[in-house]
Parts: sequence; structure tokens; C-alpha cells
Amino acid sequence: MFASIILAAGEGSRLGRCKAALPFGEKQTFLSRLINIYLDSGVNDIYVITGNWRNETVAAAGKFSSTVCFANNDAPELGMYSSVRKGVSLLGGDVKYFFVHPVDMPLVSKETIMKMKDTALNFNGNNSWLVPEYVNKQGHPVLLPSSLIPELLEWNGERGLGGFLSLRNEDKQIEYVNDEGTIFDVDDREDHIKFQKFQIGIRPFS
Repeated sequence: MFASIILAAGEGSRLGRCKAALPFGEKQTFLSRLINIYLDSGVNDIYVITGNWRNETVAAAGKFSSTVCFANNDAPELGMYSSVRKGVSLLGGDVKYFFVHPVDMPLVSKETIMKMKDTALNFNGNNSWLVPEYVNKQGHPVLLPSSLIPELLEWNGERGLGGFLSLRNEDKQIEYVNDEGTIFDVDDREDHIKFQKFQIGIRPFS
């Protein structure tokens, strides 16, 4: 019923490294940590969209490399929405809701994923979609219904997924969470330093 699309096709130019392969603790990477979180949350259909660092991204999945589905975005320079479209095109007919999760946001908690799943199961409107909010900031992952797939595939990509969803504010539902990870992404070296501090017990926003 639930699936997850993990976006990992970016070049990571401001960081100069494959984000999916960045270490998370001693035994995990950003990607393997996210896969583990989704599996632990009962989301078994996981699609990882690769691109600029395809081989490194597949390797970063570690023991989960045979568990998830990898698909390559052959034109990642077209932007993140091209990866969203690639992932959406792969979803099976049994998927009712799907998460969209950038790989550079590895701190999202299992509790957040579970809470969003529970809320989605109580949606009244077929096109209702969900976004987490922490301290008045909305972040990721978003959770979308499969009923939006035809429109997603036809969307021209202007302003990315945010542009698409901005036209559907009437269907937006907010999930209030106590999870800094929903608004913290490792976009550049400064963010990576903050993340490394988190690894030794200093919160990213301290």
C-alpha cells in the first residue's frame, strides 16, 4: 500500500561528493539509513533514483542493495522533478500512497514516517497529500496519493514538485512533528559540518 521514492540522482556539486554514500554513524550511509527507516516502518516498496553517482549510490545501499529497486535518471541535469517523475512511473498498481524523500535528509525519524502513514490511512479526500511541519517550517518527506500520479507525469516540471503541489494547497494536510530531521538537509560543506556535529551529540540547529 505504501511506497517510498528516494531521490539520489543529484551531482552534489556544492559538497563535491556522493550524498547517498556519506557515512551515517560507523556502519551506515545516508542511503542505507533511510532504507532501514522505511523498512522498519513497514514500507517495503522502495525505489532509489540514481544519476550522477550511480555506482556509488548502489554501493551505498549496502546489505539492502538487493532489497530495493534502483532506477537511473538518464538526465539528472533536468532537476529533481525528473527523478520524481522517474520514480512515480515505476510504482505498482497496489501502491495507494508514496513518500518522496531526498537522500540528503537522513535524520528523519521512524516515528515521523509512522505518524504520516497513520494519518494517510484516515484521509477523507482521494487527493489529500501530507507534509511534515516542525517549528513552523514544512519539510520532507511528503506523502502523496497514487491518484495524483497521472497529473504528476503530465506536469511540465515548472518549479519542481513544490510547483506542482502549490496548485493543490486545498488538498494539503499538515503533520505536526517533533523532528528536526524533516527540515535539515546536507546541501553543502557547512551543512555537512553541522551533521558531523550531530553525530557526536550536537544538534544541527544548536
